[in-house]
Amino acid sequence: MPEDFSELEELVDQGEPTDTDSSRRSFIWLQTIAFLLGLGLLIYVINRVGLQPIFDALMRIGFGFFILLAISGLRHVFRTMSMAAAVPAEHRHFNFFQAFAARMGGDAKTSVLNQFQQSHDVKNLFVVDGSAFVNASCQNPTWTIMSLCWRSCDYLADEFKKGNL
Repeated sequence: MPEDFSELEELVDQGEPTDTDSSRRSFIWLQTIAFLLGLGLLIYVINRVGLQPIFDALMRIGFGFFILLAISGLRHVFRTMSMAAAVPAEHRHFNFFQAFAARMGGDAKTSVLNQFQQSHDVKNLFVVDGSAFVNASCQNPTWTIMSLCWRSCDYLADEFKKGNL
């Protein structure tokens, strides 16, 4: 292995942080602040335009918008349930978040996925979404998810051609 990658390998093989209570507590505080900001925005809009125009706009949109929201929510529920069934209990956290559910790393003892987002335990399972990330950044991860998915698909195609999958 080239020497340049040794530091990266050490970072990948590091264990999970042990202080989960403080991170959970800070996450709850961030969610509370986001809720209060949203509530403040809602109160501002109601004071600015009143309730009737809001209800008129909702009646024009119809229930289709709410059905789309329900489908989007169910998608996350089904994804979480399928991940809980496919990944061994010692490697997963049962949650509804889009990230942090299936850790990516080089060691099967401390992670669920390898560098190509392939499950260590189930060789034909590829998790190509944000759940492989071990932490969140301040930026939108869409391009990173897309590039990792592309890389995983290239690997999957090569392995399929070789007959390994």
